[in-house]
Amino acid sequence: MIMNPNSGPGASQNPDYVAAVTRAKAAGIKVLGYVHTSYGALSPATVKAEIDAYKAWYQVNDIFLDEV
Repeated sequence: MIMNPNSGPGASQNPDYVAAVTRAKAAGIKVLGYVHTSYGALSPATVKAEIDAYKAWYQVNDIFLDEV
C-alpha cells in the first residue's frame, strides 16, 4: 500500500498514519511512502530528506518515487 500524508511525509509525524501503518504491516501488507520528484526538479537532498522522514516516522517498507 502507498501512503501519502501530504504529497510526501508531511511536516511532522502523524499518529493516525503510524497506527494505520502498524496495522497494515501486522496484516502482512507492505507499506510504501510516496515521494514526488517534480520530474527531477526536486533536489536529491530534498528527496532523501522525505525518504528519511518516512523511514524514521512510519518505518515504511520501501518508497514509491513518482514523477521521475
